[in-house]
Amino acid sequence: MQKDFHHAVTYLVARLAGFPANEAQIVATSAQYVDDAATEGSIRFTDGTKFDFHASAHKDLDRRNFREMQNRKVWIPFHFLPGNNNTKEKSKLNKYIPYKKRLVCRKNSPVARRMMQEVCKMRQEPWALHLLGISLHVFVDTWAHQDFVGKISRHNNVRLLDKAYQPDLSSVGKLKRYFTENFDAAKGLFIRGVLPLGHAAALANPDLPYLKWAYMRKDEIHLRNNPEEFTEAVCQMFRWLKAYRADRHKPESEEMPNSLIEKFYHYFRFFESPSAELRHKWWCELIESGEFGINDCISYAEKGSESWLWAALGDTDLRKSKSLELEKPPYFNHTHWKLFHDALKVHRYQILHLVLPRFGIIEYL
Repeated sequence: MQKDFHHAVTYLVARLAGFPANEAQIVATSAQYVDDAATEGSIRFTDGTKFDFHASAHKDLDRRNFREMQNRKVWIPFHFLPGNNNTKEKSKLNKYIPYKKRLVCRKNSPVARRMMQEVCKMRQEPWALHLLGISLHVFVDTWAHQDFVGKISRHNNVRLLDKAYQPDLSSVGKLKRYFTENFDAAKGLFIRGVLPLGHAAALANPDLPYLKWAYMRKDEIHLRNNPEEFTEAVCQMFRWLKAYRADRHKPESEEMPNSLIEKFYHYFRFFESPSAELRHKWWCELIESGEFGINDCISYAEKGSESWLWAALGDTDLRKSKSLELEKPPYFNHTHWKLFHDALKVHRYQILHLVLPRFGIIEYL
């Protein structure tokens, strides 16, 4: 999923679930910032203190995508949550499930639901809403990223079949140019080194809300209806947000009204553009229009004067973190950027050291 869903749709669903506008914006901004926090390092302050920040994403063609440790630290906990083959917590039965099947991302899996339960237990923490947004990003991505693995694996080698829609081929051109310019065995490394990571072989197809498409893995054909999948993700996200508001640790039985479900499905299909920025703009305008009974004016800034980073540290280039020394703002510990990175650390620790071990998965990472 992309910016239109992770920010605008998440904001809208949070508002429909009863969150006030300011809290919904924190949740939605955190959900999208998971895809934009691509830099990690340390900031040394002149008072002698230090703050470590971590990456929850890597930009295309980042060399770190080829490192297994980075796959374990980024792609698995933040984008391709292992589904344990949709079986419950660690037992004698699932010990015999092949590890490849256990690492495959599955929509609304027992692992994903356990993650959300843990999030609901930490409502009183200063970074609670930031953690909720981060976890919702991971949760809804289990619909878009289902059937793929967040590490280099032959399981991710698929072939697109559906010709009814034109896939976003721009990334293919970039990849080909990159490897042609930088490696001798360009074609072989392209196939073996990049495409087997996540859903790269399927290009952007899993993340485009309007798309109906198909792919083949070995001799098996898989059909995907993104509008239906994304609408289902909205419904389940709504139930967890209602539970969070009610201070409960299980999804609410209250379902989203059918009239709203139909609207979400309609606009997932109707906003047909490969541009995430354009679809995000359309969703923001739709929210402001009051189509869903909410007429808030919202926006998202990854960087620049309206961003969380700017509010915390001003015009700071985090890419220079190895040599970065700043005067610590008196309000720094209460800024959204700092609280987001606190929550990022908590989420990664919870997934790798608390949630996945309950299912016996961690030994395979």
